[in-house]
Order: sequence, then C-alpha cells, then structure tokens
Amino acid sequence: MNNILFFYLLKEILPTFFTSLFVLTSILLLGKMAPMAELMLTRGLSFGSILQIVVFVLPHLLLFALPMATLMGTLLTYTRMAKDREILAIKASGISFYQLLPPAILVCVVAYLLTLFTAIYAQPWGNYALKTLLFRIMQIRADLGVREGEFSNAFKDIVIYVRNISREDGRLDGVYISDVRRPEAGNAIVAREGWIVPRPERLALVLYLRDGSVHRVGRDWQSAQTIRFEKYALTLGSQSTGYREVVGKGRSEMSLDEIRDRLKEAPVSSPEYYSLLMELHRKMALPVACIIMGLVGAALGAQSRFAGTSFGISIGLTVFLLYYLMLALAKGLGETGVVSPAIGMWVPNITFALLAAYLTVKTNEERPIWFMELLQRLSERLERSKDTAAINRRGRGDK
Repeated sequence: MNNILFFYLLKEILPTFFTSLFVLTSILLLGKMAPMAELMLTRGLSFGSILQIVVFVLPHLLLFALPMATLMGTLLTYTRMAKDREILAIKASGISFYQLLPPAILVCVVAYLLTLFTAIYAQPWGNYALKTLLFRIMQIRADLGVREGEFSNAFKDIVIYVRNISREDGRLDGVYISDVRRPEAGNAIVAREGWIVPRPERLALVLYLRDGSVHRVGRDWQSAQTIRFEKYALTLGSQSTGYREVVGKGRSEMSLDEIRDRLKEAPVSSPEYYSLLMELHRKMALPVACIIMGLVGAALGAQSRFAGTSFGISIGLTVFLLYYLMLALAKGLGETGVVSPAIGMWVPNITFALLAAYLTVKTNEERPIWFMELLQRLSERLERSKDTAAINRRGRGDK
C-alpha cells in the first residue's frame, strides 16, 4: 500500500475515533454522574471526591466505549470517503478495498491493546478503588446513608427509618428496618437504639442494634416468626450510587490470577463458578470486539455511497446495539449454565466476525449488500420527503 495513502487514511480515521471516544465516554459518564451530583448538592460530598469517583469509574466506561468508538471511527471515515467518491477514485486507480484496510486494522489493534489493558488491569483497579472510596465516605459521613426522620433506601434491598440521630455520639434512636435481601422471606426489624460502626478489614458498615425484635413473614404469607433480641448486628452494603455492595472483592474487581484462584475454590457448575468463568471470558472477548467492529465499520462505510454522517451514526448505533444485546443474552445464559460460558461469551464475536468477513468480501468485489441498499433507499426517500416539504412551505410563504 502506498505510504501517502496509508497516512492519509490514518489521518482521517484517528480524529473521528478520538472524537467518538470522547463523546461516547461523556454520554456514559453523565448517566453515572446523576447520583453523584445529588450527593454533592444535597448531602455535602466534596468536589474532590466526585473527581476521584470519575477517575475510578472511567475504566469501566472505556471497556464499552473503545469498541464502539472503533466502529464509529472507521464507519464514519469510510462513509465520508464513499460519499465524496474518494473510494471510487482510489479503486479506479487499481487499488482494491483490501488495500484500504491496513490503516483501519492498525487503529483496531491499538484499540484492542488499550481495551485489553483496561479489562485486565484498569477496570479491576478502578472498581476496587471506587468501592474503597465509597467506604471511606460512608465511614466519615454515615449520614449520607441514613438521615433523621426519613425513609432511606441508600443500602441495597434495605430501607431504614430513624426517629432521631444523636449529634454527640451518632446513636440512632427509634430504628425501623425493612430487609428484603433474602428472597424466601422478608425481615422487619424494630430496635430502641443502634450505632453504625465501620469494619475496615471487610470494607463494610455494620449496624449494631439493641433492645428490639425481628419479624419474619414467608413469601407465601402462610408463616410468620418473631424473635426478640438484646443485641443484633446487621451488615450494610454500599450506597445507592449504582455500585456493588462494599463487602469483599466482586468478580469485576479481581485480576485474572484472582479469578483463576477463585475458580479453583468454587464448586463446579455452581452459580459462582459460572459467573467467574463468564467474567474471565468477558475480559478476553471485549477487546477482540474492537478489531471486529472496526472491520464491520470499514465495510459498511464503503458501501454507504450516497449516505451522510447521520446515516453512518444511525447504522453504527444499530450495529453496536445488536452486539450489546447479544452480549447481554449470552451473559445471562452463561451465568445460569444454560450454555457454556466459554461458548456463550464468544458467540457475539463469532457472529460479527462472520458478518465482517461477508461485508469485506462483498465490498471488495463491489457487489451490493441487500440490507444496505434497502436502508439507503429509505434514507433517500426520507431526504426527498424533507425537500418536498421544505419546497411546499416556501411556496405557501411566497403566496
């Protein structure tokens, strides 16, 4: 491939890739920041803590933003070149579509390496650092989770009401708790007083209650039980900020070695075993999606001869949505043991790899792809209808 052409294509792809990555990461981050803003504005969480949370949550977002940015980067670049007849001119000079792929493949490989590093190192570090930070926030500001005279659902599957909180020693007076963490039975706990005590060794908060009772009712409403106690300890999870409970390391916070060690300990065919195995394969499968998505984007873009940027964005979002739905379905089936996790997590990649190969061959042979032709006809019809409506409006205005 000519070096001038190679660097020209690379120069076209990179700005689109980085712009897509920035926009997609920002959109995903806005969804995560809504509860953070509520904590900062209404409950006094410092801006520095918010900034730390942003840094820690970024690796998780990049794990999904990088494959999508790779798709959008190649798709929009080749769409623009196809619309401006640049690809037609290049092919007329004797250069095949295969020879236009090396710059896209280079970007895909770099994105693959970045995503692999994120999946193996950055995401586990970020998730665990985030959990540790949230624990420190809860330890310093326990009132972020429980507030006087309010029903608080800040802890997962637990609702707490406290009549009064002592400003001197943090004692909780008049405590009512609804605990539905166990699916087979719900607990209602009433206590005269209690204290929230941090347990740093477990990264957990423990609510110690005194002088109360536990009321249990079965899900079938046929059985009930009342237990009175002098002392009772209840472990609380993290706050309702969309993150996991702060108790030990979750599977998304483990390194590859930690996952392998846990797999050796977990009973084979147990839910924990399937879940850990899915996480292991997910760390390998998502980076590979960067290469596959980049090739799909290049082929689809080269086929979009009469389409604009908006058409390319629509196609890119549709393709990634289909991939993500397949990934979510495979994850659910794999974690329940319906299909092997080793197979389930790779099915989306295999499917889209076959699609990439099909699209690449068709594009190189300059043969139309039926669904692209259909979409382009629909796009052209919509454009014509818009133009007709604009002409009619101008005509009515002239009269």
